[in-house]
Amino acid sequence: MECAEIPESKWEKERVLNIIKWVLEGLNEKFIKEADQYTNINDIKDCYMEELRKYVEILRKGLYY
Repeated sequence: MECAEIPESKWEKERVLNIIKWVLEGLNEKFIKEADQYTNINDIKDCYMEELRKYVEILRKGLYY
């Protein structure tokens, strides 16, 4: 993922960090459960990163704009 300047959030940092933590934990749990469906580690990595990008975009728009 790309590094970018992070604008000042309108929310408390602790709450924002908790939301990000929950998303990452949930996404990790989902992919751990589904890991046996993939035969190639790169396939699961690509799917994980695509899913993560979608959630990050939603969070970025909801938390900062």
